[in-house]
Amino acid sequence: MAAPQLKLVPPRKHEAPHRHWPDEAQPLLNGEKGAYLITADESGAGVTSLIRDAARARLRAGLDPDRLLIITHSKRSALAFEEALWEDLVASAEEAEEDTPYVAESKRAQSIHSLAFSIVHYAAMLNNEPMPRLMTGAEQDAVIRELLKGNQEAGGDYWPQERVEALDYVGFARGLRDFLLRAGERGKNAADLQRLGEAENKPLWVAAGKFLDEYTAVMNLQQMHHLNASELLITAVRALENNPDLLEKMQEKYDFLAVDNAQHLDPLSQRLVEMLGERTPIFVVGGNTNGLVYSFRGANADLVEKTTSKTVIALQHGFRQPKNKRIIYTHTAADNFSVVARELREAHLLRGVAWEDMVVITRSLSQIPALQRALATADVPVHIDSTDVVLVEQPIVQAMLQAVDIVMGNGTEEDILELATGPIGGADPITLRRIQREIGELGSVVRGTTSIPEDARLGEQAESVLDHLQGVIQAGTDAVERGESLELVLWAVWDATGLSTSKMYTALRGGPVAAQANRDLNSMMELFDVAGDFVERVKQPSLEGFIEHLTTQDLPTSVRERQVVAPKAVALLTAHGAIDDEWNTVILAGADDDSWPSLGLTGTIFDQEELVDLLDENVDPEAYIDRLRERLHEEERLFSLVTSRATDTLIVTAVNPAEEDSPLPQPSRFVTKLEKDKSFTVTTVEETDDLAVMSSRPFIAELRRVVVSPETSDEEKEQVARILAGLATAGFSEANPTNWWGLAAPTDRQPLRAPGEPATLSPSQVDSGLQCPLKMVLNSVTPTESSPALREGNLLHALAEASVHLADDDESWEAAKQLVKNAYLSSRTVPPWKEQADEDEFVEVMENTVKKMSDLAGELVGVEIPMRVTVGQMPDQTPIEIKGRLDRVHRDSEGRMKVYDLKTGKSAPTYQEAESHPQMAVYQLGINHAALQEKPLQFVTDDGSGGGLHSGGAELVYPRSTKKLGQKPLSEENATTLLEYLRQLVEKTSGATVPALPNKHCGSCAYRIICPITEEGRSINEVHS
Repeated sequence: MAAPQLKLVPPRKHEAPHRHWPDEAQPLLNGEKGAYLITADESGAGVTSLIRDAARARLRAGLDPDRLLIITHSKRSALAFEEALWEDLVASAEEAEEDTPYVAESKRAQSIHSLAFSIVHYAAMLNNEPMPRLMTGAEQDAVIRELLKGNQEAGGDYWPQERVEALDYVGFARGLRDFLLRAGERGKNAADLQRLGEAENKPLWVAAGKFLDEYTAVMNLQQMHHLNASELLITAVRALENNPDLLEKMQEKYDFLAVDNAQHLDPLSQRLVEMLGERTPIFVVGGNTNGLVYSFRGANADLVEKTTSKTVIALQHGFRQPKNKRIIYTHTAADNFSVVARELREAHLLRGVAWEDMVVITRSLSQIPALQRALATADVPVHIDSTDVVLVEQPIVQAMLQAVDIVMGNGTEEDILELATGPIGGADPITLRRIQREIGELGSVVRGTTSIPEDARLGEQAESVLDHLQGVIQAGTDAVERGESLELVLWAVWDATGLSTSKMYTALRGGPVAAQANRDLNSMMELFDVAGDFVERVKQPSLEGFIEHLTTQDLPTSVRERQVVAPKAVALLTAHGAIDDEWNTVILAGADDDSWPSLGLTGTIFDQEELVDLLDENVDPEAYIDRLRERLHEEERLFSLVTSRATDTLIVTAVNPAEEDSPLPQPSRFVTKLEKDKSFTVTTVEETDDLAVMSSRPFIAELRRVVVSPETSDEEKEQVARILAGLATAGFSEANPTNWWGLAAPTDRQPLRAPGEPATLSPSQVDSGLQCPLKMVLNSVTPTESSPALREGNLLHALAEASVHLADDDESWEAAKQLVKNAYLSSRTVPPWKEQADEDEFVEVMENTVKKMSDLAGELVGVEIPMRVTVGQMPDQTPIEIKGRLDRVHRDSEGRMKVYDLKTGKSAPTYQEAESHPQMAVYQLGINHAALQEKPLQFVTDDGSGGGLHSGGAELVYPRSTKKLGQKPLSEENATTLLEYLRQLVEKTSGATVPALPNKHCGSCAYRIICPITEEGRSINEVHS
């Protein structure tokens, strides 16, 4: 791969700010000593900007940068503040033609937790104590869940009996962690919680206090000096309270101390800020009581409401007044994504707005992945903040963990297939199917235990994929055998993938693909950080333990703060992540009633809100408070905050279904309220197909479609071909015809069935064949992919068969049941918290399967009986054969054969669907033309010698359903109709071409990308139509 050409370019010109402040702000801007309180009536009124202007004024007046500090509630807001401050300083210096250096030893804007950590770290040095380390929420979750699991195994210990079953639930552990954080932020320890719980008759508070005792003891026993967020704040405050010299040193350290967005701080953070600001010459508190959106984390506006001994500066009007404010409705969520992509590309291409000056805001993390995929498809580069990312959900991390799991010999065939088609293997579905067709299962080849068969015709690309996967797994295996550490094994696997170099080059090239490469590289750096922390925290770290540690986490795992260049990409943020910055263009996406407002209450298990109200306001926990109303007001404040982030363009999108009774979400109440604001224009996009093409890939696809269409004139084709040639020369590979699948000639034009060759049909495939002949043919030539449902079905069929063969051998039967159960448990993929429920469900299904299959009417003929029977002829006298295997056949009182087919799916058909079930009807047709051969037991074609059989009907047996889904004996009329259908199916599936028929399953079909009746497949097939 050729290295990209790089050159240095000057940064974008930033104009010096010229803001007009009220007279009350002049003393602060002039550097007069004192305490100041900056408040505002609405969001965007300039609280943060005034603090920044005051800081800039002090620095330009000569204040030592190390004597100035801005405190924020988060790392993200601190970084944004500092970047904006330095931009203002540089622009002001250039405007005044000054060359004043601003050099500081540490950051001028820090989060409250970063400040607390520096205090605790310094106190540890003074006292010659071990250095502390901040524990992330994800790490604390892991420790808490481990201890709770031990509590449960011990019978519940001190927990209320009715809660013992919930101890291993993720939600319970999360609720406990949040409860302990809220208590810690208010300076309460284990004894305090137990005392409060006893006084207020709250057994869970008492239990939480005892758990905190156990948690602290375990951490001390392991000599782990790890502090969570609230412990860090408590330790910092106590360090200052217990050491007057340290407090005095910290108070004298700054001449200018400001706290921004103070309403986001909890009481302990506010206490720390006040202790430091008490003797600081210039102490500034900035906040907006209408911006309180973190009360679920224990924040309150007390510090903003304290006006005593402070000069109050009230800001009345918002600075951000976007000129373009729109509400755009669509009829579906997919159209919503298309509108977002179009607006971003139009802003960038037509208005010249830089990608990084735009943001897409969603209410929650769950909405981000779908938006990310949609924007990437539209060639919009996207940046997702690491604090909004759950590490184990990143594709590159999932692939790495799969590779390591395979190295340890734990990976299933399904894991290896995912590895082959993921970021590490890079195989497309067609290459993977070719490999499977030639060598079967990949596992033994990838692990290096067997070699590729000499007669395998793989092709260069398939061989390259296999060689690469073998190299990656071998590198990890070698590292394990050498006894390398966890981190070195990870590095050996990562280095062997070769992705480090390729991702780096891709990241440097720019564009949407570069944005994804940057995310992948950041995720890998985070993975190695977490591995290092795991090794540090666990005395005997293992690869298995590390993988379990990661896969059980469902919180963002950001543990390092890295100063990096802001990516040239659109920011994709949650609502809470967007409240501390501003952008030229803001799109609030998916503002529907199922996301805005989000009224889910937190802390309900432990009555967390009651504890906070008791400690903060002395409110009786038994007093009724409308929490839902409080939550709704906070959601409205959050909505107001995010809609005040735009300086030029604000767009709100929502789904507004065309039908009144549609099950789709409706626009949020906050959006309908915005409609009354006359500064907003409201439009509805009916069809996104009519939207202008603003992306290279759809544009090239349209050109390709035109150039191969028979309806296009020669002149137009020539013109389009020249455009495609120019794009191909410019590096757009999609425009190069050598990369178009549809231009390759068919490898074989021979009919699928030779003249005179018997037409063999499988009853299980007839159903799909009648719906779509093409799908039936492709299924017959494609290896069946393993799936949890398929594995479960195979195990239950084996169990049903064993129940007959081992009916007289109790010991072997019990062993067989245990074997089936163990096979299921070893192959399932469910989260740990769901394992017991899943096991119980499977055991119940096993019991129902045996019971239902044993209680069938009539005399048992046999189980898993093969069938190969001629049921009719084609017009050219070619026989039509039915070939399959019948789960169970019974003989009724009239001597007729009744077929029972075991179905292990979770959704049973209706009675009407069962009555006309094609597979059952084909089985019956086969029996009506069959004779029963005894040795070996099988159904063969009746030769007319007197052994002919008659069908007595059929029945579908669903262990998970109580329905009795029977099918009546096949009538002569229905048999004739069915045979005619089979003839038509044979005709459609025997020639050189096979038709595809539209049906209700097209949307989920695995062959969409090559199907001639889908939009994706048409571009491939039209060339040869």
